[in-house]
Amino acid sequence: PKLGPKILLVDDDSIFGHIMERKAAGRNLSFKYCSNPNELDMDNPEAFDVTILDYDLGNVTGPQVVKALEQYFAAGPIVVVSNYSRLDTTSWPSAIKHYVAKDRGPDAILDRALEVFDSRVRPEWALR
Repeated sequence: PKLGPKILLVDDDSIFGHIMERKAAGRNLSFKYCSNPNELDMDNPEAFDVTILDYDLGNVTGPQVVKALEQYFAAGPIVVVSNYSRLDTTSWPSAIKHYVAKDRGPDAILDRALEVFDSRVRPEWALR
């Protein structure tokens, strides 16, 4: 059986998506990769414990996707990833709990997703 929370990655960079899939499989984590938010089944949302969401999804940003699909992402916290080193996070939805630059690597991103999941019981958790 897979370990830990169910993790969803939404990222239009398929190379990054497949690298993340391999890293998650190597760590025996429950993980699903989706290359386009339009592929998410809105009528039957899967229960993911944590979502890793790319900031730049082409013609839309990750935070815009979260705002549009609030019900879909309501179940668990969200970690935004990006190739940008700094982003203005002030207007982001509260479901987004952290931002990680992709250059920190797949293991650091998975570690942050697990930390965010583990810290859900601590209401003081916030972007930092």
